[in-house]
Amino acid sequence: MSYDAREGGGWIVGFNRDRDGYQVPRALAEVGLLQRLVTDYYVGASWPPLKRLSGRRSPEIESSQVRTVSSAFLLQLRYELSRRLRGASQFPSRSVDARIGEAIADEAGRSPGAGILAYSGYARAAFERHQDRRRVLFQYHPSAQLIRNAMAHDELANSGSWLEEPELSGGYVEENAVRELSASGEVLCASTFTKRSLVLDGFPPELVRVVPYGCPPPSGDPSLPRERRFLFVGQGVQRKGLHVLLEAWRRAGLAGSTLRVIASRLDPTIARLAQGLEGVIISGSLPREELEQEMQLADTLVLPSLVEGFGLVIGEALAAGCRVIASQNTGAIDLALPGTVMTPVRAGSVDSLVEAIQENSESYARVAPYRLQAQEAALANGWDRFRADVRSALGIEAVPNAHA
Repeated sequence: MSYDAREGGGWIVGFNRDRDGYQVPRALAEVGLLQRLVTDYYVGASWPPLKRLSGRRSPEIESSQVRTVSSAFLLQLRYELSRRLRGASQFPSRSVDARIGEAIADEAGRSPGAGILAYSGYARAAFERHQDRRRVLFQYHPSAQLIRNAMAHDELANSGSWLEEPELSGGYVEENAVRELSASGEVLCASTFTKRSLVLDGFPPELVRVVPYGCPPPSGDPSLPRERRFLFVGQGVQRKGLHVLLEAWRRAGLAGSTLRVIASRLDPTIARLAQGLEGVIISGSLPREELEQEMQLADTLVLPSLVEGFGLVIGEALAAGCRVIASQNTGAIDLALPGTVMTPVRAGSVDSLVEAIQENSESYARVAPYRLQAQEAALANGWDRFRADVRSALGIEAVPNAHA
């Protein structure tokens, strides 16, 4: 569907936190079509600047274009304080989502000519209230039905009791996802895997556009020697497939290789599987600078996810010059990467992963041309390509930038 800026009056975009580095609203701001960004906190648009959140801004998006939802931000602030003082607590998803969703709906009511582009979780109120509008859902994560189907292919599903996935707990999260999808006019998503979930849920496939996420600019010298090191970055939970990787590592018996695991949290069952494994180094989350250094030391990123909306770490690893082993349930298959850089594996399959890591171990070289090829792939799939693809998916022709 085409969209004429002169008739439409721009777009209202809404989500919580700094989703995807503001790339979607940036795509519209670059051509003067961002009417309002609705979010919880944005530098210069709400509270006095907070040092910890100094990155919550984008040069292309002026603070005057942003509506912040202070009540949603306060709820999250209280949660973070409680988590630090008393330990784990329940994130207030329902209340945060509802407040941001109501603000998006309110902004749409103030701008009758504007299209609505809301991220999943925050779209329902605006879409149900403004059925006369263009209603585009950005679905960044697969839905519950496909998650259940994907988990059924986990060969190690009976290895222990797993931490519960929020999308599979029933109740509000699943009900809200069903209702906002039924109220959507069209959908953008970042991977073919996520599109599969939408089609499985009954949404017309012709109304779903896949726009793969982008990669940051290349960093680091690809000609410098590297270690024979494999790297996993992400949550250590069942859907991320770390347990499958650990079992594959045990069976592969790679002499002289290291598996570096950086996990923001670790399921106790997975921690047990890791005990006694030779060459495995596990730590919690790292600051951005240290994570980039780890990527520039590694030869191969491994992302064996059973369920992944895309996997932004793929782009970060490519930019650092890493090869990638990734399951077919990630966005890596949507980036058209050369075989020297990308090896796909079956999600949940230990043998498929054993074969892949053995092949990469055998083809490893301290200095190798595939590192430059990885960075070239990152450059070809930069965030500028993603933003252009978002505009194309919305039918936006090139128009002068209103802020130029």
